[in-house]
Amino acid sequence: MVVRTMKKILFIGLFIGLLTVVGCSIGKNTTLRMTLQPGIDTIEINGDYVDPGAKATFGLLNVEVTVASSDLGISALGTYSIVYEASYGDQTKTISRYVTVIDDTAPQLSLNPGIDTILIGETWIDGGVTVIDNSLSSIVPTVIGQVNEQIVGDYEITYRATDASGNQNQITRIVHVIDDNE
Repeated sequence: MVVRTMKKILFIGLFIGLLTVVGCSIGKNTTLRMTLQPGIDTIEINGDYVDPGAKATFGLLNVEVTVASSDLGISALGTYSIVYEASYGDQTKTISRYVTVIDDTAPQLSLNPGIDTILIGETWIDGGVTVIDNSLSSIVPTVIGQVNEQIVGDYEITYRATDASGNQNQITRIVHVIDDNE
């Protein structure tokens, strides 16, 4: 019985102590604090963005954070803001994250199928290339080089593609002009 009473007194004492600690940490001088969660704030155009969010606390209490506004557009270059908001009691705070959308990726080129070995005197038809860019813009490649269908040899045709951000890539096709009499 004495042990049980002592346990109750100890429990009540611990409970009162806990209330005192919590009560002291949430006093009149306590302010709502907000911080941005760590994350990656620079992304490639049309890339995936995972919003790491923000954190708000009032003393030892975690406070719910909402997105008050966002103009983030991953399909256009620029800097965009995400505004987070938290409220507790009569206090409201906001904090902003700035996300920059860049284009550092060169267009990707791939050779289209074609006949790249012809007999002297035949007409070579350029199979061309397919160009894909992360900006989703249509890019027409520059073609450098030519094939002299009347002279035996190997000819380089280079396709160069440049996107609106100045990123450049190229690919080369080798065309063989042969003489079947040799």
